[in-house]
Amino acid sequence: MAYTTNPHAAKARGDAVRMVKLRKFTQAQVVRRFGVSQSTISKWLARAPRDLRSNIPTESSRPKHSPNALEAEVVARIIETRIRSRERCAPIVHQMLLSDGVKVSLSTVKRTLKREGYVREKSPWKRFRPHIHRPLALFPGALVQADTIHFFHQYSDKKYYVYTAIDIYTTQRYAHLKDILNTHTETYYAKLQDSNDFDLEQKSWSRHFQRLANWGHTEWFSLQNTAVIFYCAILLYLIYLVTNGTKQVSDLVLIIGYVTQTQVLLNSISSIKDSLTDMLVGLERLAKNQTVSAIDLDDLI
Repeated sequence: MAYTTNPHAAKARGDAVRMVKLRKFTQAQVVRRFGVSQSTISKWLARAPRDLRSNIPTESSRPKHSPNALEAEVVARIIETRIRSRERCAPIVHQMLLSDGVKVSLSTVKRTLKREGYVREKSPWKRFRPHIHRPLALFPGALVQADTIHFFHQYSDKKYYVYTAIDIYTTQRYAHLKDILNTHTETYYAKLQDSNDFDLEQKSWSRHFQRLANWGHTEWFSLQNTAVIFYCAILLYLIYLVTNGTKQVSDLVLIIGYVTQTQVLLNSISSIKDSLTDMLVGLERLAKNQTVSAIDLDDLI
C-alpha cells in the first residue's frame, strides 16, 4: 500500500517538476510553493520522465524485502505440489505438503497460491443464481440428492467418477462407478437447476408417485399377474432355445436373475404403497376422533 492515498499527489509532483524544468523556477521557490523539502524536489526531478508530460505516480511503501518472508525453496515447493496435485484446492495442497515434511500453515499456502496467480478469482460478472426452495421429504422420492465424486486411482493414475444418489425419506443410497464422464447428463441437470423447470419436474414426480400410491387391489393384482405371465413366456422361450442349442445355459441363468430382481422391485413398491395407505387411514381416523389431543408419529410408521 502507498504511503499516501491522495489522488492529486501524482499531478502535484509533475507540476513541481515542470515548474523547475520548463518555467525555470528555482528549487527554493518550488519548495515554498508546495511546502516540501528541497531533497524531496531533487528526488522528484530524478524520477521525472524525459518528455515531462506524464505525472509522477505514487510508489508503494511495501518493503522490498521482509525478514519473515518465505524462502524461495518453500514457495517453489508449494507451486510444485499444486501442479502435481492437478490443480487441487489449497487444503489438499497443504495436507500433501505436511505429508512430505514441509511445515507451513494453511493461510500461507492460500496466500502464496493467490500471489503467484494459481487461484482463480471470482468473476464480478458471474450470473446470480437465486435460491431454490428445498421441498420437504414427506414421502419416498420427494427429495433425492445427487452428486458426482471425482478421484484418481492410486496406482494406474486414471480418473474415475462415482454417481451417487440418496433418498432423504427412506435413506436408500445408490452409487455407480464409471471411468467416463457423461457431460450431456451433467449439462442437462445444471441447466435444469438454473431454470424454473426444476420445480415443475419435481411436482410432476410427486404427482406420479401420488397416483401410484392411490392404486387399489385391482391395479396391483393386474400388474403382478401381467409380469408373471410375461416372465413365464420369456423363460419358456429361453428353455426352448437352450434345448435346441441356440442359447447357452448361462444366458438362462442371467435372465432368471433379472426376473428375480424385477419381482423384488415390484414387491418393494407394493409394500411402500401399503405403508402409505395404512398411514393415510390412520391419519383420517385420528382426525375424525375428537378425544385424541396428541399424535405419536411412531404409531403411524
